[in-house]
Amino acid sequence: MSHAVSPDQYAQAAQEALSKLSPEERAAFVKMLQDRAAASGVTLPDKVAPEPKDLGEVLTDLHEKPGQLRDMLGGGAVQPQAQASGSSPITDILSSPIAKAVLAGIAAMVVKRVMGQRA
Repeated sequence: MSHAVSPDQYAQAAQEALSKLSPEERAAFVKMLQDRAAASGVTLPDKVAPEPKDLGEVLTDLHEKPGQLRDMLGGGAVQPQAQASGSSPITDILSSPIAKAVLAGIAAMVVKRVMGQRA
């Protein structure tokens, strides 16, 4: 569904979802995103600001490569050795309330936009 909207619409949905988090939650999400990117071999900008606009742009860039954001955050990311036993990327992301809030928020905003275009 998220590929049914333009990159601009996705970025706006991401920014809206991220703006609902506290600055501390966004900072924790940035840290998790950086850790996941490093574990997956994905290059992020040198400095990822925990501001909704900047972070939304980073998520949009990741989203533009089909499956990259999903794989990095839960569907097949490379696991660091320390996590190899008893943990998986999908359970790690689902156990993170911040990650769930961001991804669910983006999905909700995308659905809202797609439904709004059809009305």
